[in-house]
Amino acid sequence: MKNILPIILAAVAFIAVLLILSPTPKVEVVTAARELPFGHTVQSEDIRISSLPKDILPKDALTDPAQIVGLTINVGRSEGDIIRLSHVGEQPMTLSPDERAVAVTVDNASGLAGLLRQGDLVGVIVIVDSSSAGETGTYSKAAVENLRVLYLSPDFQALEPGEDVVTTETDNTTATVAKDRKTQGALVLAVPIESMTIMYDFSEVEPALGQQKRVVNVIEMLTALEASENGRLFLYLMPRDAQEMVTSGLWLPELVIKPYKPTPTISPEIFEQPVEEVLAGE
Repeated sequence: MKNILPIILAAVAFIAVLLILSPTPKVEVVTAARELPFGHTVQSEDIRISSLPKDILPKDALTDPAQIVGLTINVGRSEGDIIRLSHVGEQPMTLSPDERAVAVTVDNASGLAGLLRQGDLVGVIVIVDSSSAGETGTYSKAAVENLRVLYLSPDFQALEPGEDVVTTETDNTTATVAKDRKTQGALVLAVPIESMTIMYDFSEVEPALGQQKRVVNVIEMLTALEASENGRLFLYLMPRDAQEMVTSGLWLPELVIKPYKPTPTISPEIFEQPVEEVLAGE
C-alpha cells in the first residue's frame, strides 16, 4: 500500500498539470476584417472568421457570416473586433425631416463614461460659469430632454467583457492585447429644428416668480455650448417613459450656508500648557 500511494499522488499531480497547461477551448466567430463605420452595410469581404478563446467571447457573438451580410453596422467596429448581434440592424438610425444631427464633445463625466448607445434618449444639463459677467459662481440648469443618440465614437464607448481585448492570430500563435479606450469622444444627437421651451419653476424657491420660460433653438444652444469657454453640457440618460422634470436651476454659491456668528475654534496651544497654568488663567 505504501508503494502505491506515491504512484497515485504522482498521477494526480500529472493530471493537474495537464489541466493547467491545456489551452482554453476556441470558438470560430465573426470579426471585422477592416474598419467598419457606423451606417455601413456589411459585405462578405468586410468580415472574417477568427478562432478565439471561448472564455473571452460575449454571449451574442456571431458564428455565421450569413447572419449579418446585408445588415447595417449600428456600432462602429475596428479591424479584429468581434461583431455581436447587438452591433447590427436592419437599417441605420436616420433623421426625420424635422431633425438635424449635432455633434458635441463629451468626456467620461459629461458623456456617462461611454455607456451611451445608439437610440438612447438623453437630457442636457447646461453649466455656465458666470465669472466673466462680474459674478463669482456657477449656474446649472436641466435644459432639454428626449434627444436621441445617433452616434458615439467607438474608441470612447465603454468596453464590455470580450471587447476589452483585441486578439490576433497567426499560423501557430494567438496574441491577446488590451484594447485602449479613449476618455473623450464625439457624440452626435438628433435635435428637433423647432424651438423648444425651457421651463423654470420657482414656486419652491421664490413663490412670487412662479413659473417662467425661455424659448431657444436647441441646435443653436448646443453649438454655442460647444464653442463657449464659459459653458459646458452634461448628459443624463432617460427612460422611454420618463416623467417630466422641471427645475428652477441651481446657483452654486447658494448651497453654502454659514452661521450668523462664526463658531469659535479652540486654540490647540491651550492643550500644550500645564493644567495648573490653565486653571490659574481662569
